[in-house]
Amino acid sequence: IDSFFDTAIENSVNKLKEHVRRLTIKGYKPTLFTRLLALSQHDELEVQERQRYLNHALDVINQLQQPYEHAQALLLTVRYGLLYGEASGIDAHQVEAFLEQAKDLAIELDARILLARVEYYQQLVEINEMLTDNPNGAADALKQFSHTLETVPLSTEFTPLVDQLLELGNPNF
Repeated sequence: IDSFFDTAIENSVNKLKEHVRRLTIKGYKPTLFTRLLALSQHDELEVQERQRYLNHALDVINQLQQPYEHAQALLLTVRYGLLYGEASGIDAHQVEAFLEQAKDLAIELDARILLARVEYYQQLVEINEMLTDNPNGAADALKQFSHTLETVPLSTEFTPLVDQLLELGNPNF
């Protein structure tokens, strides 16, 4: 999977759910993982249901012992926490724990790009926390972060998230 943030397979929700049911019965965990990720990113589903599919995907990838993909799924969970706040069922402590776990996996794998992504998410979490105490400072930090992204290859992943946080202008945690 090249990017976990663009993996929504162009299938109907019902078709994906049927695939998940069959794959669960058959025990095809790698394919089950990708279908769960696709469901977790399907806009037709409510945030809580999407998060349940993502949690299931995290369980599956943990069982498969694929640390790189596990770290990416953890970052997707952090992304949901930032975008949807309490509606995602993820609180600030969980976000920090997921980031720490993803960072540990990236360091263990010596995956520099993955580690850079973790660090960018850590910066966004810090900025998001600033929104309560210093909204102007947070907005300035988000704008600076956005300008930084213009010079890195990861910008397509983070730019929409930064734009949405700028529009919200309020804390999600």
